[in-house]
Amino acid sequence: MRSVQTVNVLYQEEYAATRRVSVRLSTLRSEYEKKDRVRAIKRLRYRSRLQIDEDLLVPLNDPTHVFSCECSYLDFVLIVGSRLGLDLFMPNVTVDYSFKATFDFKHRIKEFHAKYGKLGFNPSGAMWWIGELPSSESMWIGMAPKSYLSGSDDGFRMADNHGDTRLNTKHYGMIVTFMAICLSQLPGLHYYCLQSYPDLDDGSVRDNMNILCVFLSLSR
Repeated sequence: MRSVQTVNVLYQEEYAATRRVSVRLSTLRSEYEKKDRVRAIKRLRYRSRLQIDEDLLVPLNDPTHVFSCECSYLDFVLIVGSRLGLDLFMPNVTVDYSFKATFDFKHRIKEFHAKYGKLGFNPSGAMWWIGELPSSESMWIGMAPKSYLSGSDDGFRMADNHGDTRLNTKHYGMIVTFMAICLSQLPGLHYYCLQSYPDLDDGSVRDNMNILCVFLSLSR
């Protein structure tokens, strides 16, 4: 009797040997609109490589579009900021009274599992989950290397081998202290940070602020 692991390996080898074909997004839309079930079932015999039609692409810097993922039929979406800062989490409109972000600074134990995304740099010891947006999208802070910020791409892909993605203790202490200092400047929220440059071990950082004791929900 074959083990489950052996069967999984056989399935993986069979999948890897399957012929790969390219299919345009417009073709899939046409088949869906026509309810072409026969062709849809036949596609299961191949590995399909999706090609996005040029007329279906929208420039990310187009000022006439407001991007939102509140309703998405994609299995996975990864959005990476093009520069330093936290403004990626904010909507790109002047006023949005419905916007709300929930922060949780305690979960340094979560690992980044975007296997099929293009992050642009090795995430080993560099990723910190800090909360969610209203559409249940996860917010991550990544400590990118200088080579990434300078625009050079080392060709790293998330499917490549890498280490534990959880943010190391030193960088975690730096970032959470920075967040505590920023929040302590907001009137009426009663957050504090005793020292701007504490010792970066877990105990000293935890005793230096009170933002690690609460869930924080901020609205725009």
